[in-house]
Amino acid sequence: IRPTSFEVPNSKDAIYIRWGNQDSDSIFSSSFLRSHCYSDENLDELGAALSSSVVTSDGKPPSLEYSVLMKNKEGIYKWLKSMNDHGLCLIKNVPCDDGEVLKISSIIGKPSHGIYGDKFDVKTVPNP
Repeated sequence: IRPTSFEVPNSKDAIYIRWGNQDSDSIFSSSFLRSHCYSDENLDELGAALSSSVVTSDGKPPSLEYSVLMKNKEGIYKWLKSMNDHGLCLIKNVPCDDGEVLKISSIIGKPSHGIYGDKFDVKTVPNP
């Protein structure tokens, strides 16, 4: 489907698009178009406005207790919000049971299968 015509009203607050099937029109407000503009200039401005700090106001990386994360959807929301705002979130007091990392990562997405299998746990061994 391709647009067959478009119109910008005198107020320039929207664009009206008629599509090739003649049964469908779209109206996009200028504010919607501005918020979804992906030009290099706009992306640079957006990037400058985003927080790039990986620490919270107390100077530490954001963290969340395992029990809070696993309790309900509010815990998952807190985890995702921290990752969105800061780029990371430490999960504290995770049980040392085999497969816990995979269990946690499965909450937000399907883990990808790599050359080492579904998971690759790094374990420290004193004086190997």
